Amino acid sequence: MLQAHLLTALIPSVEHAVLIGDHLQLRAQISNNALQMENPAGKKYGLDESVFERLADGRFDGAKFPIATLNVQRRMHPSIASLVGGTLYPHLQNHESTEAYPDVVGMSRRLFWLDHRHREDSGAQDTSKSNKWEADMVVSLVKHLALQGAYHRKEDIAVLTPYLGQLRILRSKFAGDFDLVVGEKDMEEIEAQERREMLAGKAAEVHEGNQLRRGKLGDAIRIATVDNFQGEEAKIIIISLVRSNEAHKCGFLKTDNRINVLLSRAQHGMYIIGDSETAREGSMWVSVIGMLERGGNIGPKLALQCPRHPDIDILVEKNEDFRRLAPEGGCMAICGKPFKCGAYIDQ
Repeated sequence: MLQAHLLTALIPSVEHAVLIGDHLQLRAQISNNALQMENPAGKKYGLDESVFERLADGRFDGAKFPIATLNVQRRMHPSIASLVGGTLYPHLQNHESTEAYPDVVGMSRRLFWLDHRHREDSGAQDTSKSNKWEADMVVSLVKHLALQGAYHRKEDIAVLTPYLGQLRILRSKFAGDFDLVVGEKDMEEIEAQERREMLAGKAAEVHEGNQLRRGKLGDAIRIATVDNFQGEEAKIIIISLVRSNEAHKCGFLKTDNRINVLLSRAQHGMYIIGDSETAREGSMWVSVIGMLERGGNIGPKLALQCPRHPDIDILVEKNEDFRRLAPEGGCMAICGKPFKCGAYIDQ
């Protein structure tokens, strides 16, 4: 609902008004990014600030209105929920059902930040940043998970990124291997950007629009920008943060609202790929990284796990390591496991 519509409904005869939402989640999207709350020039206007947020934070005559929150969450495993519980929702409790979520097949940990210093691609506009190194790592990780045979539905694995430019690269790299599910809003923004590039005389890749493409490794995978994934969830969330630069500027990714949505979509497992030094520009990221460090859930190498040899350490730090150390989603150890035909796996 537009704020103007809501305000016109609050006439003097109204005795009780109840607003339902979450003022710590994403703000509304507006056409001019320079007028957003997170930009100094736009903060005085607050065009993307909801009435709910204004009331809860006391920006109407300095008076904070009473709010009530749901404190029991049923989506995330407690280890994942702790990232938002320890920062934005201090009273958050975990329903007992979340304790029973299974481990992620093919991974040693259900929560990990793969920390790197591979710089973002140069020349991209603010809303179209990309990082090809991260894109390659994301694709390899998704393929590894798909080869486990446990994740087939589009609700199982989702890849999130803050930037439309990265989403376009991921769509191109995934095409042919997976059925891709891209939301309508993301597709509209991708197509609009491609039209702008064509008008500017730049080459633009041609894709098939918002539909499933028959793949080889998995039935479907959802890819989305974080702003268009609010309210959704998946068993496994893989996040590409994109930003990595010498100035340590993480752009609009430093806002708590966006970080909150990004970290609260996963049910069973979450894997972040990003430069922690750049991300530390955001105060919430500093707290999140601290929690991950204390739990041993951040580092330059991601630990995979062979389902048949779980005691073998498989540590990957670059794209090539997946093919070299975990071919076909397993490991390099001899299995000695018979096929139905009587032959044995000997390598």
